[in-house]
Order: sequence, then structure tokens, then C-alpha cells
Amino acid sequence: MTVVFPLDGACHRVAPEDTAFSHRDTDYAIALSPTLTTREDCETHQGWVRAFHRALEPHAVGGAT
Repeated sequence: MTVVFPLDGACHRVAPEDTAFSHRDTDYAIALSPTLTTREDCETHQGWVRAFHRALEPHAVGGAT
């Protein structure tokens, strides 16, 4: 499952020192959360998950992995 969260609202309206939220210049956060329940599923989809992560990585701002 891939979830795209819009980052908008207050995080863009307040000064960086006003809250602990970082990456105020980003518009979206993406969560890649494959639901693989067996070893076979993991082995089958491992390449796709890693390729998807590599494709998104150049566009990432860093921080959490």
C-alpha cells in the first residue's frame, strides 16, 4: 500500500521555530507500506518494493527512512 499525505495548512503558515515540525517546504509525504504476510510474498515483491523506493528517493527531503 502506498499512501500520499498532503502537507498543508499550519505547517506552511507558521515560523519554523513555532513548532517542532520539519520540512516545511514539502507538499507531500509518502508512506510505502507493503502488506506482505508470507516469506514467499516478501521474496516475490522484494524487487518491486526496492525499485519503488529507489525511484522516489531522489525526490525525498531526507529525515525518516
